[in-house]
Amino acid sequence: MTPGRIMMWAANGFAGVLLATALLLVVLEHTWPVPPAYDPKTAFERGSIGTEFVPLPAFVALPKIFPDLFPADWMAAYGFLPGGPNGLPIGFTVEYARPVNGSPSPVPFVGLTCAVCHTNEMQWPDGKKQIVAGLGNTALDVAPFFEAFRIAMLARDAQGNPVLTISRIAEASTMTLLQRAVTWGWLLAARNALEQGEERHDVPWTGDTLRNPIYQTTGPGRTNPFNTMVTNVLKLPNTSAMGSRPNLGYSRIPAVWQENRRQWAQYDGSISDLNARSALAALTVGATVENLGRPNIASNIRAATDYTRTLAPPKFPVAPDAAAAERGKALYATACANCHGTPDGNGGWTRGARQGQLIPLPEIGTDPERATFRHARLLADRLYTMFSVDYPHDYNRIHPLATPRESTRPGPAGNNDGYIAQAIEGAALRGPYLHNAAVPNLSALINLTPRPTVFARGLDQQYDTGVAGIVPSATPDAKAYWLFDTRLPGNSNAGHDYPWRADDPARNPAALADLLAYLETF
Repeated sequence: MTPGRIMMWAANGFAGVLLATALLLVVLEHTWPVPPAYDPKTAFERGSIGTEFVPLPAFVALPKIFPDLFPADWMAAYGFLPGGPNGLPIGFTVEYARPVNGSPSPVPFVGLTCAVCHTNEMQWPDGKKQIVAGLGNTALDVAPFFEAFRIAMLARDAQGNPVLTISRIAEASTMTLLQRAVTWGWLLAARNALEQGEERHDVPWTGDTLRNPIYQTTGPGRTNPFNTMVTNVLKLPNTSAMGSRPNLGYSRIPAVWQENRRQWAQYDGSISDLNARSALAALTVGATVENLGRPNIASNIRAATDYTRTLAPPKFPVAPDAAAAERGKALYATACANCHGTPDGNGGWTRGARQGQLIPLPEIGTDPERATFRHARLLADRLYTMFSVDYPHDYNRIHPLATPRESTRPGPAGNNDGYIAQAIEGAALRGPYLHNAAVPNLSALINLTPRPTVFARGLDQQYDTGVAGIVPSATPDAKAYWLFDTRLPGNSNAGHDYPWRADDPARNPAALADLLAYLETF
């Protein structure tokens, strides 16, 4: 037999093995578990929303291979709360679903749920701690966490070889041969995607820059969703093409209580459909239009959203002075109720005349960066086409999370050049305040006490009932490590000066103390 014929037989044999392997995987895929659709509470806490990003064996290996990036206390270091599945934090999920397309997988993948951002631990003055569902996690530092993951994925040794390899992952976790093969395939594809993405995302930060406000300008308890949307949805660099202005639309991780009372979601009133808002949030942390279209994932998005529609805040931890609160109620009625509405005393809410409306920037006076986001119109158009026009390319179907173009702004429903006036259930627990988290407590928001220019943010900051929020220090320490400077673009603490400006001669501190007592009853 000639060498050429031997090579031909070998090639045919290899192709046959590949085909047989592919057919076997197709058959096996039908035996792999499909991530379930959950009831509303469970969907909020641990339902897959399409954000799976790493196989569980690889994730378990990270602290052993990269202890500098993922130390023994990595959960606390990045602001996560313990108590989730498989020894992971609250808001993590482990499902047999592949990233990007959500197809069944023989390997469990780690993803994030709604609860990772919207569950917080309140630390009361008496030393007790309380897990509060629906409250934004004020300690969560999600950007450095994902940057640490990117560093680990792209790390190479002195010889230029990847540090994270399938053999090192296998040393940390027991895997079947199939699981090892799938994890190896993921590792190659994910690393290649991250390397290709450096054009838009830049090379990762390193070392102590991960928690340094000079380099990581978002900080704990906030996100910069537009950077992610610009790079992942618009496929543009995360700063302006001419280098003249970055996107600085920093957003406090919000509370999601009684969401049925919101006519327009987001601080700038850019989305009217709550399911679309939740899908957009999932997109910012790794979900795709494709996997959000899977019935189980779309169902979890809708169910988790339903959970927040009637979710109520806890009561204020101490009983406010009843007489002071009654006096404060009158001031609230004249200075606040028109925009925010009023609790009716029976668990309901009486709408204010301007509740649900955009308050223009010149009137509200708060930091303009989120409302003047450069790519706002492009993004609204693209989100509509992604869900309602482009999906899927080869079938005449409608995406389960598609919404009319009128449900996003700017667009046919008007502009969003201001900030939305919303109901404020649990008002005294929602801090830090303003859309960018620039005011640390409710007392400072109503100008009863001064608004600090610079203050430290971070972990384990005790709630103070006297000011309804944290009493910040201007000096960072090991826990309150991130220095919030309100003089920087995107961080302004100006505006929302109600009932009086801090320098208003008519300002009445006693009346403001009464107003604070009333707000603590919400």
